[in-house]
Amino acid sequence: VAAPAEAEAKQEAQQAEVPAAAPTSEDDDLDSNAEHNLSVYGFAQIDAIQDFKRVHPDWDATLRPSRIPTVEGQYGSDGQFIASIRQSRFGVKADGILAGKPYEARFEFDLYGTGVDAGQTTFRIRHAYGRWGPILAGQTNTLFMDGDIFPNVVDYWGPNGMVFVRNAQLRVTFLDTPHWKAAAALEIPSDDIDPGAIRLIDPELATNLRADEQLPDVTAMVRYQDDWGHVQLAGLARRIGFDTVGTPDNEPKNSKLDWGLNLTSNIKVLQRDVIHLGIVYGEG
Repeated sequence: VAAPAEAEAKQEAQQAEVPAAAPTSEDDDLDSNAEHNLSVYGFAQIDAIQDFKRVHPDWDATLRPSRIPTVEGQYGSDGQFIASIRQSRFGVKADGILAGKPYEARFEFDLYGTGVDAGQTTFRIRHAYGRWGPILAGQTNTLFMDGDIFPNVVDYWGPNGMVFVRNAQLRVTFLDTPHWKAAAALEIPSDDIDPGAIRLIDPELATNLRADEQLPDVTAMVRYQDDWGHVQLAGLARRIGFDTVGTPDNEPKNSKLDWGLNLTSNIKVLQRDVIHLGIVYGEG
């Protein structure tokens, strides 16, 4: 029994006598980059859907409530089969310490066409931003949104009553502690002008109405978090306006200042359950 133990001890002693290899320049480079990280992430996903009640064909890869038909046969025959890879995602993220301050750079996209690309399988940027210390510039979740209350869902679109938008923005974080966080941002305005009944009275006027976006949206957020979860209050102030293309002095036109508040919370229950809460109110 003693022989194997003696042999193992002898081998360890011989290894201890071997001098450690001197660090190479390559090793030095690795050590100097210990505070910098680069990660590549994503997933490939296919959704197979049998649509018993046909929805708008541009949104048949998900269930968007505003695109559910209100008239029988509005979008064609029911019973359609859809296969989609639009939910697939790819991203690159770098983070670390630069000049004594934490930094982060992120670029992420999926294949879910929206807006003028609705219905297409095409690149759609989700995040593209850089952050150094308290300053963030680029496109990411608006400060008016609390992404942590997004629940686990099967369908891509998620809950229809939640504030969910990503904006180009310039953000400053004033407070960032284990319990408290506060930030403010200037974000790109995005007005959705709906002519409504004007289409019936003056179709040409309705066609020529355009959003008048002279000022950025101003957003702010304060958040408290602890072991039980978190509570967050976000605010939004913005100017909403419209004018008319091809008329003297672009009349008719008008604008007003509007606002909004978004109160959200996550409350942990037992060990694996979380209650997601959110209420939003405002004008405009």
